[in-house]
Amino acid sequence: MKSGGFSMENKSYKSGFVPENIIYTPNKIISFISNIVAGWEPERVLDPACGSGTLFPKINEHSTTKTSFIGVDISKEIIEKARKKLKDTDVNYELFNTDFFTFKDSVSEKFDLIVTQPSFVQLQESVDFYGFKILDLEIHFLMESLKLLKKNGHAVFILPEQKSFFNSDYYNPLRQYILDNYSLEAIISLPYNTLYPYSSTKTCILIIKNDTPRDKVFFAKFHQNVEDIIINNYFEETFNDNFAQGIWIDSSTLNGDKVYWTFDFMRGLEEFKKKTENSPYSLKFLTDLTKFRDKFAPERNVFLFPKVPHNDVIFLTELENKDEISDYYQFILSDKNISEPYLKIYLNSEAVKNELILLSYGNTQKKLDMKGIKSLQIEVPDLKTQNNIVDSYQRAELIFNEIGSAFRNFKRNIFNYHDLDDILSKFDDEYLLYQYQIWPFATSHHMASKTDTGLHKRLDNYFKLFEMIAAFNTILLLSALPPEICYEGKKKFWDTGSLKYYAMSFGSWVGLYERLISFYDDLKDEVYELIPFERSFYKNIANPQIIDILTPIVNLRNQKAHGGAMPDVFIKKQILELNEKLNELFQLLGDYESMDLIYTTGMEKNRGLYTIRAKLLKGNVYPFAEYKFHTETDMDSKVLYLYNPVSDDRLKLIPELIKMVECSDCGSWSLYFYNSLKDKYARYVSYQYEIHDYEDTEKEVEGFFKKLNNDY
Repeated sequence: MKSGGFSMENKSYKSGFVPENIIYTPNKIISFISNIVAGWEPERVLDPACGSGTLFPKINEHSTTKTSFIGVDISKEIIEKARKKLKDTDVNYELFNTDFFTFKDSVSEKFDLIVTQPSFVQLQESVDFYGFKILDLEIHFLMESLKLLKKNGHAVFILPEQKSFFNSDYYNPLRQYILDNYSLEAIISLPYNTLYPYSSTKTCILIIKNDTPRDKVFFAKFHQNVEDIIINNYFEETFNDNFAQGIWIDSSTLNGDKVYWTFDFMRGLEEFKKKTENSPYSLKFLTDLTKFRDKFAPERNVFLFPKVPHNDVIFLTELENKDEISDYYQFILSDKNISEPYLKIYLNSEAVKNELILLSYGNTQKKLDMKGIKSLQIEVPDLKTQNNIVDSYQRAELIFNEIGSAFRNFKRNIFNYHDLDDILSKFDDEYLLYQYQIWPFATSHHMASKTDTGLHKRLDNYFKLFEMIAAFNTILLLSALPPEICYEGKKKFWDTGSLKYYAMSFGSWVGLYERLISFYDDLKDEVYELIPFERSFYKNIANPQIIDILTPIVNLRNQKAHGGAMPDVFIKKQILELNEKLNELFQLLGDYESMDLIYTTGMEKNRGLYTIRAKLLKGNVYPFAEYKFHTETDMDSKVLYLYNPVSDDRLKLIPELIKMVECSDCGSWSLYFYNSLKDKYARYVSYQYEIHDYEDTEKEVEGFFKKLNNDY
């Protein structure tokens, strides 16, 4: 099965078809679809964009009935490939080298199953469907194919998930038509890189049955390792607490504007539903607590609600540029049971901003209208509790530099103020101070700020900390790049002088880091879709402000190393300034706090899920905690990963650049960062403890360095 090109009489497309642009469906998706349709035992199957006919043998292999297939494709060359591929199989097939829209007008029979991946092409001229104007070729394929289904027949289509059919109000009438006239069975989200390298378009599997509408619709997120669980949950109509294995949504939820037929949107609704069901406080609509107008009397304390959900709610008095007032909705409080400071804190919490994204519209730049705002519900505790929350928030802001990590966690869930009160009273406790930082940051932070080793040694510890941060961020950015992009851009990263990557100093890491930041700034959107974690995470790590902090520190370190003795009074001043810079840096790197740095030690597989054993490198804690978790995909052992336990995203850090090693001399585990190459062997240094450096002398360098060396 593939996405090819198709023509309609008197119609044209914004992007035309050329044979070289064929997009083939991966075998794992073909196998998954075949396992699903086998349960229906179809007798007559149509693929209106059959390509080379890859799907037919797979369905035939799983079928327990006598199945016959019809394939249609406009490309003569592709049809001939299909004939050759199917010739020596036991598949009962007919192939037609014609346009599907011509074919469907000439055929009188109906089909048990219509399955395909049509071209993802925008029509230059719209097509009428019962008075509705279809703009996309793949949607025209879908709607015309539904007319060819037998009673109780199924349509299975691979379609672009992020194009307008699933997530725009324009196609709402067509979605409603499907809900009213067919049974919407399932929408299964596919990974971003499913069609790579042929296409970076994110896709999903849409399943529709020619039957009376059903009460619930199945949404899932495909992964090969939980394929059997997804299929079982679909056919048995079971519901797992693990959303990734499938959730059932009431079909009534799919009606109306601002409702998007995507797994992520539906999962967000379910998470919001759980929150509202479990909240200990009363829920009230924002519009029942406030009055929205275009203008208020100057003596009123006016709130400004941003039309872009990511931005903060502010007071009118805080707006610096009055010309920007059109970017906000104005409102005042009308209910005495809620305080202004509490409401502002609540509306700016991360949980509420995530809800606002669900209530917004637009494919790329999300925006809020009054309909979305009217749907927002506010948790309203009693006034005493509100005041406690505000008090905790304000006290935390005063000592933000000391408890920055805890405060950011508080902002994510503002109702844990009792926990924050404990932190406020004990914030000097070292465990609390470092507990949210990944271990290399936490332990080096402790060494620099808490260890009494003399002024000169303490200053050196600060230098080590900043160098380690530069090295870690650089390695992370290199690790995230797809290999082919990483090696294509290598000469933009590494110095082209004689040293190249053979020896890395503080200045070398910062220079490489700066070049990577520039490279990331030019990355295309489709590349970001191929790498783990959200794009915003890399934007924060690849922040030029970090280079602005690090560069003067490199110069200061060089001055200390080569400029002779420094007086104690100067060193004391530098330590105070470096501590301020460190607080600035940790604020910029706050995204690490939602991540776990882990060193994998073992793995077991059971019923499609992997149990991973690892060392958890978090906080200033040693020995490391043993960490065990379940995931849908396997992970390499004896390597380091940055892991998001909420999304299950993970990034394997390049093992040739960073290692977890137990020192054979002192028995301490530590992170070792690449330092230099000598006689084809790599030398590594640790920034954490006063322990030995490490040389990998068991084998010559390979992998990352070997590829770099061969390509220079």
